[in-house]
Amino acid sequence: MIECPGNPLKRRDRLSIIAEILEIAKDGALKTPIMYKANLSFDQLNEYLSFLLEKKFLEVVIESRGTTYKTTSKGLKYLQSYKEIKDLLKKKEENNVKNAKSPSDCRLTAKREEILDFEGTTRRHFEGLQYSACPAECERFKRIIGAL
Repeated sequence: MIECPGNPLKRRDRLSIIAEILEIAKDGALKTPIMYKANLSFDQLNEYLSFLLEKKFLEVVIESRGTTYKTTSKGLKYLQSYKEIKDLLKKKEENNVKNAKSPSDCRLTAKREEILDFEGTTRRHFEGLQYSACPAECERFKRIIGAL
């Protein structure tokens, strides 16, 4: 997944989807509103709900209006921890942007060595890529990936 500051179209990771579902279900929510608010397909939602129920992050409450899913205290702890980590990472990212003096300070870092020539014609895996500072480099790399 490409981490790109301020990009509303970036892919969500599993942890952020879980946090979103738990946030929606804080006061209890039916399945369909969770699906629409979290922007998930029916199959994806069922997969996440099964996982969250199994891990005791959600509980099922049977009400007259139907089956409601409610975030448990364990789920609330997860949400709190997730928000704290997200805030820490956001502050670090803001510091990186502030400290960038020139485009040469903007570096693309990869966790996988197989990314040798990302401008080549062969599609490669780009998991684990992150941008350290520069939005211009981010846009450039997104255009290259889109062309592959």
